[in-house]
Amino acid sequence: MTAVAGPNWAEQVTAVATAVSALGLLSAIGAVIFAGQQAREARTSRQAEMAAEFFRRWSEAPMSSRHG
Repeated sequence: MTAVAGPNWAEQVTAVATAVSALGLLSAIGAVIFAGQQAREARTSRQAEMAAEFFRRWSEAPMSSRHG
């Protein structure tokens, strides 16, 4: 039988770098998902604010009267 040598330093460095890259990619994907949710929430909030302003203006008295 022949002895099987373990991984050399280059293989170990490659494995660690691959693991770190995978964690970085997962973090970036998570950040993109979070940013998308924040943008969607901001858009919904802005639309609700615009609707409230529209209905407030709709129900208030006219600014000038046409008497006269």
